[in-house]
Amino acid sequence: MKTMTKLVSTFAVSLLLAACSAKSPEDTAQKFVSEIYNGNADAVVAMVHLDDADKQKPGVQEMLSGKIKAGVAEQKAFAEQQGGVESITAEPAAIDPKDNNRANVNVKTQFKSGKTHTDRVRLISVDGTWKIRL
Repeated sequence: MKTMTKLVSTFAVSLLLAACSAKSPEDTAQKFVSEIYNGNADAVVAMVHLDDADKQKPGVQEMLSGKIKAGVAEQKAFAEQQGGVESITAEPAAIDPKDNNRANVNVKTQFKSGKTHTDRVRLISVDGTWKIRL
């Protein structure tokens, strides 16, 4: 019985992780912008790529997390002032011709107030998963 429970739990976690990982740079960029305007700072932090050298430096992760959380709160407030987000669409990715693991995606946000905003999101593929490149 314990083996069956472990097997089901492992399968459920695998499905959850697969659902959370975006398969394309466009999906990742769109989700990133959506999480920002929804105020989900923890999800935004999790999507950002930090290279191994920076991870080893004391305080870098905490500083980055703090700055991202402040920026997310500011953008959420802006979205609320605009009456919320109407839609978020990603244009096709521009893959770097010198490095297929890097891409840029323009993401257009339409607010309920009628205002639009376009963000250029820089991405990097790390172990098959697209992450945000700052």
